[in-house]
Amino acid sequence: MRTVLRVLGRLVPVGLAVALAARWLDVAARGTVPVVQALAPLWVALTAVALVVVLLARRWRVLAWYVPAVALAAYVAAVDLTASGGAAQADTPGRELVVASLNADYGGADPDAVVRVARDRRVDVLVLLEVNADYLARLDEAGMVEVLPYRSHAARDNPVTGSMILTGHPIVPVVEPPEPGAYAFEQPAADISLAGRTVRVRAAHPWPPVLGGASAWRGQLDDLRVWARAQPPEVPLVLAGDFNASTAHPVFRRLTDDLVDAVDAAGPRLAPTWPRGRLVVPPFVALDHVLSRGAPPRDAGTFVVDGTDHAGVWARLRVP
Repeated sequence: MRTVLRVLGRLVPVGLAVALAARWLDVAARGTVPVVQALAPLWVALTAVALVVVLLARRWRVLAWYVPAVALAAYVAAVDLTASGGAAQADTPGRELVVASLNADYGGADPDAVVRVARDRRVDVLVLLEVNADYLARLDEAGMVEVLPYRSHAARDNPVTGSMILTGHPIVPVVEPPEPGAYAFEQPAADISLAGRTVRVRAAHPWPPVLGGASAWRGQLDDLRVWARAQPPEVPLVLAGDFNASTAHPVFRRLTDDLVDAVDAAGPRLAPTWPRGRLVVPPFVALDHVLSRGAPPRDAGTFVVDGTDHAGVWARLRVP
């Protein structure tokens, strides 16, 4: 029995170190690696608990085995979980643009609550994911047509793949997505006219790295990065939506090399957006983001509405 405990005492810290080191593993691997990466808060918490147990038990010889895991956990906690990924610029002159995004969970998000968020936060641009034309009609019945009357794309009949951009300013579609195929959501883009200044906004919704879609997930995040870099640098750019990825994923970190994550910039803070409404599993990962280039964030945060397993995100940007 002592031998078994001794072996376990060494396997646990090694396993935790491997799980935490997966942060740098840039492969999809049929979804296993991205899921392990997304569970970084769990590995950090388990490392802290295991370390406390070892210290209380005074297992000094075992303690040395925890050095790599503790060092990695401290780094991940500082960089991925709490540290600010940029600097909010409160004094930047220019026009104010409030952008919000919500995964409506197959059109289940409470329309009245969504309209209330748009009205109370004075949202200029709202990106909605997993919606269709019927859901838009429900939103308009709740008053959305009075708040955000311009739309770039009335999503198709499928509430799983549909996306749309709603705004209170004149809008011109830039990317009207084709009919989504396997492992694909709609990701429309549009130019918003803001007091004589054009802002390009794209809805982001890569496929999740599960259910056989790991390769599509990785490829679609890279496609967003290539697309963003190809946009005119003089036009402020915003990507908002459910990226199905966090800073724990190398492919997402590449995407944000040239973009500012508004919620991170407003931090440091813990702002997990998924899963919401679960009795057992609390929110642990930030999958939803507002990314910008040429429109620095002044403030940002999350919001919760009933009927969806995602928290929404919002950002107050300055457009010079």
